[in-house]
Amino acid sequence: MSPLSELLTDLAHEEERVAARTHDGPTELRSVLAEARRAGRRRLAATLTASAAAVALAVAGATLLPEPVDPAPAQRDGSTAAPSPAEPSPAEPSPTPTPTAPVDAAPTSGAWGLVAPLPDAPRTAWSVRTTDLMPGADPADPPHLESLGTGGPMSDAFTVAADGTWVVLLADRRRAHIVGLDPATGTRRWSRELGVDAPGQCAGVDTAGHLVCAGLSASGTTALRVVDASDGAVLREVEIGFTSSALGVSGDVAVLHGFGAPDTDQRVGLSTRTGEVLWSAVGQVPGEGVAVYEVTVLGTRAVLAGGNGSGTLVLDAATGEPLDDPGGGEADAIVGLRVADPRSGVRLAHTGSGSLTARDARDGTPLWEHPALTALALTPGTVVARSGDGGLHVLDDRTGAPRWDVPGGPDGAAVGVVASDGTRLVLSHPGADGSLRTLSGVDATTGETVWTSSSAVQGAHVVGDRLLLEDGTGTLTALAP
Repeated sequence: MSPLSELLTDLAHEEERVAARTHDGPTELRSVLAEARRAGRRRLAATLTASAAAVALAVAGATLLPEPVDPAPAQRDGSTAAPSPAEPSPAEPSPTPTPTAPVDAAPTSGAWGLVAPLPDAPRTAWSVRTTDLMPGADPADPPHLESLGTGGPMSDAFTVAADGTWVVLLADRRRAHIVGLDPATGTRRWSRELGVDAPGQCAGVDTAGHLVCAGLSASGTTALRVVDASDGAVLREVEIGFTSSALGVSGDVAVLHGFGAPDTDQRVGLSTRTGEVLWSAVGQVPGEGVAVYEVTVLGTRAVLAGGNGSGTLVLDAATGEPLDDPGGGEADAIVGLRVADPRSGVRLAHTGSGSLTARDARDGTPLWEHPALTALALTPGTVVARSGDGGLHVLDDRTGAPRWDVPGGPDGAAVGVVASDGTRLVLSHPGADGSLRTLSGVDATTGETVWTSSSAVQGAHVVGDRLLLEDGTGTLTALAP
């Protein structure tokens, strides 16, 4: 059994022992994340992402994102937080690029992967070196974006827009920092080093625009934390009474899923505004074992994955009441979507035989089934799925009829879905060597390419309703319409 497997077993069955163990948090986190990057299968990637959140939760300190270490006062917009006298002097703030138009909020609450309209190729809003964002960074080993418990479960970078701030996770070979950025300029507002006061997991924002996170309290138990993203201050902390590394947020309801004793699942819904327990339940979620948990929220629907994600339980996030499963033995497909819009009228699921199915979201009526497809995006009218050869298949959401296809890249390299603006899909295309990718905007109905980007990037991520690019050499670039 690998060290990671041993750690997950300890997390699941011996809470007291886990709390007493000493971990090299950043090292273990980066090891897990590296495995996730190499994994080719959707479920393994989702499981390892959840594992990374569990590792980070195990090493989290007694507080989550307390007063920032190194704010840039000119960019704080009147914030009253100040660095601790015991902390070292802040590094020089990053250069301030030319300001651009204000960044809007995400277009749809409870969605992920949706961006502002992109009828033409997006322009560069700002670019900044990651060495200017993470204090003490080594220019020879520039930090890069890493993943840790975002609202989109298949996202490969921690990027959250909250309360007028972009919050990202940057890491190099030695350590990782949570960093708050000015979304209009890319200037660093504050940062905290992971492993000292790690977030554990952040699921997104509530209706007030505050970060909704989970981590360890001073007593060593899991607590819900509501965080002011403008300065990293904890606004509210509520201990939940059981161990959890799985969190989702629907409006002002935080849903946490974990265990209180071996082989005993617990789940709770808390108000992010007051900390009040809205509902709670005990009972096994279908799955193999209880080592890894996932919570994915789309609109008011919370999908809890038990064990290694092989089974799901669908709940009403506001009440905790179970909803009808998509079908016997099927796993709700939103656990792996890159783009999800709760306004869609269908529910997708993956069967044990590898088929993709669709049902009416209102009454569960079966609509269609396609063999050997994995869902990547769900928007009103459109389903995007991937086949085993790395190609994309775009289907009518009600009939399953094919609209258009995109073949896979060289040697079966997969074409990726980055975002949707409601009319167009933003796709990422593999280059010849597979390490760098290019972007295109494609009409979701016809498949017509409406714009292409000549820039080669290592990754493209959604923050709020904007795109954030990483070039692989330590530069982040924000795009705007």
